[in-house]
Amino acid sequence: MTIIYIIAALIVLPLIIALFLKKEYHVQRQIVLDKNKSEVFHFLKDLKNHEAFSPWSELDPNMKRTFTGTDGQRGFRVRWESDNKQVGVGEQEIANVIPENRIEYKFRFYKPFKALKDTGYLQLSEVEKHKTKVVWGFDGKLDYPGNIVSLFMNFDNMIGSSFEKGLQKLKEVI
Repeated sequence: MTIIYIIAALIVLPLIIALFLKKEYHVQRQIVLDKNKSEVFHFLKDLKNHEAFSPWSELDPNMKRTFTGTDGQRGFRVRWESDNKQVGVGEQEIANVIPENRIEYKFRFYKPFKALKDTGYLQLSEVEKHKTKVVWGFDGKLDYPGNIVSLFMNFDNMIGSSFEKGLQKLKEVI
């Protein structure tokens, strides 16, 4: 009978803990580029240009990409497929474009995990003439009881380190 109580506790305890954990997370990193805001914006609004600085493109340069729509405009979508588990299968869609200021994205991840409601953005602001601050942000959601993984995974460090790498590469590319 004791074994049954132990097994029940091992199953129920994580479910109870997950009730009190956050279901959302936010990651954001920034960099200042020695370029004017308009030039940076026009480069970033085209998703095909993201391949030049994306840390995930570096992980699998041979990933399959499919594009739908008109690049740089709302509704444009890139779907990627990779056997590399750090890249996986998913889609990024331009959700909104605020000219010269902000590009917002919807993400749908299918493999290695499923997440269909994540969002991201690139926010630009002029620091001074010919200097532009780029803020790269991401908002993710973990449904209950899957949010228990937040005890073992630091999304800010994981995604943030990729953003930092990508922003440094962007600085080189642009």
